[in-house]
Amino acid sequence: MKKIIFFLISALIGIELFAGIVIAPTIFFPQKYGLNISLTLFESGLLMTRIFVILGYILFPIALIGLFYALVQKNKILLAVMFIIASLVSLFVFYFTPFILESQALGELATQNKQFAQMHTYSQWCLKAIIFFQFIGLILLAQGPRK
Repeated sequence: MKKIIFFLISALIGIELFAGIVIAPTIFFPQKYGLNISLTLFESGLLMTRIFVILGYILFPIALIGLFYALVQKNKILLAVMFIIASLVSLFVFYFTPFILESQALGELATQNKQFAQMHTYSQWCLKAIIFFQFIGLILLAQGPRK
């Protein structure tokens, strides 16, 4: 089970980094990469949101599996890290994502205000924190049992 969780978290980190480092710049600045696609900032945002909605479907169950594993292992440090991950993932999936989806559903104007910009920035920081704690979780998993 430990190897499966290690693999799942590693894969998630790879997917998250790929989404942020490769997909996002390509969607928001396609001309920079030789693509002859013209999207508005709003249209690019809609595409990225779809990607992060799908990511949320993957993130949440894996966060719960990691939390359950740490609970069964009775590893307090790993449990604390997995709890932080599950909490941040819940925040990302159930707070930030719905806010962004609702704003986008209201139209382009609803995404061009200070509140939306702040929430978007917070969601980015939330995802960065998720990745950071996933790395810590991987290190703890690699080190072996610690009670």
